[in-house]
Amino acid sequence: MKRYNILWFTLIGIVLLGIFLRFYKLGSIPIALNRDEASLGYNAYSILKTGHDEHGVRLPLNFQSFGDWKLGGYIYALVPFISIFGLSEWSVKLPSALAGVFQIIVGFFIVLELSRNEKSKYKYSLAIIVALFIAISPWSVKLSRVAYEANLAQLLFLSGFLLSLRALTKQKITLQTIVGFLLIILSMATYHAYQVFVPLFFLTLCVFYWSELLKIFQKQKSHSILTLIGSFVLVAFVFGSSTFSANSVKFSGLSAFEDKPYIASIFSERQLFPEVNGVLSKLSSNFFYSKFRTISGNVGQAFSINFLFMNGGSHGSHDISGLGNMHLYEFIFVLFGIVLFIKQSKKWQLLILTWILVATIPALITLESAHTIRSSAALLPLEILSAAGLLQIIQLLLNTKNKYLSYLIGGSLGAMVIFVLIRAVALYFFIAPQRDTDNFHWEMKEISLYLLNNKDKYKTIYYPEPFNSPYIYSLFYWQYPPEELQEFVSYYPEDGGGFVNAKQLENIYFPIEKVSKFDGNSLCIVGTQRGESANPSLTNRFSLREFTYNEGCVYLN
Repeated sequence: MKRYNILWFTLIGIVLLGIFLRFYKLGSIPIALNRDEASLGYNAYSILKTGHDEHGVRLPLNFQSFGDWKLGGYIYALVPFISIFGLSEWSVKLPSALAGVFQIIVGFFIVLELSRNEKSKYKYSLAIIVALFIAISPWSVKLSRVAYEANLAQLLFLSGFLLSLRALTKQKITLQTIVGFLLIILSMATYHAYQVFVPLFFLTLCVFYWSELLKIFQKQKSHSILTLIGSFVLVAFVFGSSTFSANSVKFSGLSAFEDKPYIASIFSERQLFPEVNGVLSKLSSNFFYSKFRTISGNVGQAFSINFLFMNGGSHGSHDISGLGNMHLYEFIFVLFGIVLFIKQSKKWQLLILTWILVATIPALITLESAHTIRSSAALLPLEILSAAGLLQIIQLLLNTKNKYLSYLIGGSLGAMVIFVLIRAVALYFFIAPQRDTDNFHWEMKEISLYLLNNKDKYKTIYYPEPFNSPYIYSLFYWQYPPEELQEFVSYYPEDGGGFVNAKQLENIYFPIEKVSKFDGNSLCIVGTQRGESANPSLTNRFSLREFTYNEGCVYLN
């Protein structure tokens, strides 16, 4: 069999592995939808049925949702899937799962394009290992099995980058280039972090490939100018005044540069000084120092071993304790890759190193830098580093004169890889779904379906804690007719952070304060304490086994 046939069959096998890891029990692992997934799904369903979002706005570019202003890319991508498969947990996750699969293929071709001038054997080996590493990447698998806008944005960006990259190698603007620019712009309309990452990456690309860009401009001045103008016009259209205002609300609650998050800590520290408003207290505790400390600490967290290789971030619904964003053995590969790339310092290698730094900036400028989703643009370049490091290790072992030492190191490394992979699969698909149930609102589906079948029995139903947005689960699981929604739903005014919470849905009320008196024929839904005490049976922790009535309340058992 020819070498190229082996290559393509290997790639197909890797893609099939990636499909299995992303689609196996897709509708049930993770064990429940989060509220953002429910919102994405219902808003897409509403667009499909009426052309309006849940708040009655016609074909918005930004969806108000809970006041967190979701970009429209993922929601509009969902519409055809919901049209074909209906509104369900599985269909809502489908675009993200497919995006994860196609990233394997696109990553393979990006490596081939970047390393075009490398020796043939090295180039194809690197590309196939990168494809394999993406297929089995915990980062990619976690992103792909939840309806994350970031994962779709990543596919759009990588696809656009691949098509644009070919313009650099051919030194010619073609239809592929224009399509590539469109895809990159769409990535910016899909996830907020790409509105920071893409412009910075474009500047980085200009630095490393300035001579190639200049040659293209000299050869095709009119094409270059028209392409740039067209791109800027599209960006201006996609990110109009409403988008910027929405982004300002979104960013104000996350930015490490805002004053509000530091007020309480500065106030507390100044109380410890003899003169609360004295010079010493102000010099010691101030906004400048607090922001500097946060941002400098962010750098260490974003590149920490714990975040990348041990546990990932601190979000329970994003991350799994004991499972890093990359496999533990890749720590060694990445170190070898960094040394190799710095030593050789080829243009595309320096681009990869800079890409990693630029990709972390959207997370670095927020209050939480060790954030799996906001840093996801670093996934591909990190896996390229890891794959290059593995190739370097293999080459060193093959060239070692002491074959016994070579076998010992290679065997030990292989055993570690096998153990880590088995452990990762066990953690994600078997251990975490039973151990980490408190990270998911697994009860919301059962509650919503119970209310659907029993809400007409009661005059009023009280559901506390509107801040968890329980209403969106009812809209999702009831497949509430969007054309009737505005008549039966009401919202509280925006809070200080710009968030909007539902106040009422039909006869269901979401009170902010504790309800002490109930009307006749009322039902109050009260949640038991989350944790082992609430559901001691591992096999039955994922659903409400029964509802017991006690003084007009439903207790979740």
